[in-house]
Amino acid sequence: MSDVKKQYRLDDGSGKSKKGRGPTGHADMFELRVAQLDDGTYGLSLLEYPAFDSQQLGRRSPIQRSRLRGWHLQLTEGSVRITLEESGYKPGDLRWSRRTPFYLNEEEGMRLDLLFRSIAGLNKRTKIEDLVLGLRHMGREEIAYWHAKVTRDNGTTAANGLHAFRMLLGGP
Repeated sequence: MSDVKKQYRLDDGSGKSKKGRGPTGHADMFELRVAQLDDGTYGLSLLEYPAFDSQQLGRRSPIQRSRLRGWHLQLTEGSVRITLEESGYKPGDLRWSRRTPFYLNEEEGMRLDLLFRSIAGLNKRTKIEDLVLGLRHMGREEIAYWHAKVTRDNGTTAANGLHAFRMLLGGP
């Protein structure tokens, strides 16, 4: 097995360590952090590590890509827990008191980033539920395609990509 897939031990704050990949591995491109809010609830922030072949070779600090909190998080919490379970975490690891971030591979990170971005600003519960279900059933290639469309650096193309993605999964 190559060094790229080397497994590390992570501490989730519960006193037990678990298998997972560390932030220095090539396979881990995203990090999901739990943010404690003043009202006793929590929010989630998704951060992405720069690629190893980028100009920032000496800098591996993650960059925040999207975040979610409030009732939007309540509607998508099941999908977030499924994604974490697919990453090797227990569903109960997602709690407001967690201080250690979750490390996600590229596919899982893109899936959550698309989820967080696509439901931000939506008010219709049924549309959000349609987006969550549609995104869960998308394949790896579709996720990569739509993530590239939605995260482009020029604002117009990204906004149009997000609108098209919402239309595809949530209808008009």
